[in-house]
Amino acid sequence: MKRLIIFLIIITFLLTFSSCEVTSASPKVCVSVLDIGKADCNLIELDHFVAVIDAGEEENATEILSYLRQRGIQSIDLLILSHFDKDHIGGVSSLLEQFPVAQIYESDFSSDRMEYEKYHQMAMEKNIPLEKIDQTITISGDGYRFDLYPPLRDHYQTKEDNNASLLVGLHADGASFLFCGDAMEERIEEFSTQCRDTFDVVKLPYHGRKINNLDLLLSQVKPRYGVFCCSKKNPADAQMIELVKEQNIQLYQTVFGTVRITYQNGDYSVIQ
Repeated sequence: MKRLIIFLIIITFLLTFSSCEVTSASPKVCVSVLDIGKADCNLIELDHFVAVIDAGEEENATEILSYLRQRGIQSIDLLILSHFDKDHIGGVSSLLEQFPVAQIYESDFSSDRMEYEKYHQMAMEKNIPLEKIDQTITISGDGYRFDLYPPLRDHYQTKEDNNASLLVGLHADGASFLFCGDAMEERIEEFSTQCRDTFDVVKLPYHGRKINNLDLLLSQVKPRYGVFCCSKKNPADAQMIELVKEQNIQLYQTVFGTVRITYQNGDYSVIQ
């Protein structure tokens, strides 16, 4: 009987500390970069605050919703949409259907995509505030700060949807993350004039595809960890992988599974 009691105590202890759900002993910051193929969805769990950046393709919705429920998410305080390609906004309507969302922010561009019109209509029906960002704004709370960096132009020469990406910086309890959407050369050059912060973790842009000035971004923000959202069908470019590793950045790729990064007491922990 004594051995059984000890065994049960050990199991209880392990279960208590095995996840990053917010408790008094759990990490203050938990960021999940979901494995949903060549698409983006980032879940940010802070003390009493939940944010989601992008929501994958429509076909990813079931997987995204399942992951949020697995994490115990009941509502979303902040939904940020970097840009309007279908691999970033396709699952938004399902997200709005299934979870209360307090606020949506998006890039100050427009789109004629069906997915864009659909979630805008749903946001209006549910009376969810939706704000387009045309200048840098800060959203702050107890121990955290989101900085939203919008595109500076109303037109881009190449890949306009990608270069119109809204970049998002997060500083929380000593941790720092940067989410780059699908920013490409023109947008990265702009961002170098918008932000002087460094970031420990970067969700790298454009699914690991070749970006000629990615080294500019890396040298500026000086990350310790980087994540590419990619898949077997659409793998990260070998040259980009090598570039990141040459900068002594610990690289993760969602093709190998969801990347969950936690931060507590000055230390990062990465699970994949």
